[in-house]
Amino acid sequence: MTEPYDGRDPDLDELTRDQLGEYNDRAAKVADVLDAWLLGAHGRVSSHHNVGLFLDLLAAEGYRVEPIDAPSFASLLPPAVD
Repeated sequence: MTEPYDGRDPDLDELTRDQLGEYNDRAAKVADVLDAWLLGAHGRVSSHHNVGLFLDLLAAEGYRVEPIDAPSFASLLPPAVD
C-alpha cells in the first residue's frame, strides 16, 4: 500500500484496486468477479468496486467467500481443433 500500515484493518471500499490486491488477495479476486459481472450484466464497470459492502452483505446472511480446490477451466475444455 502507498500509506504505511498502522495495524488497523482498513475499510476495503476505501482501497484502490491496486491497494486491495496488496492488502487482501481474496477480496481483490472478488472485486474482479464483481467487475466481470457488472460488465456482463450492464455493459460497464464501476469506478468503485464495493467489495467490502458485498462481503459484509454476504456475511450478514451467513455466507463467506472461501477459495476451493478445483481444476482450471482450461484443463476441462477439450483440445483445440485447428
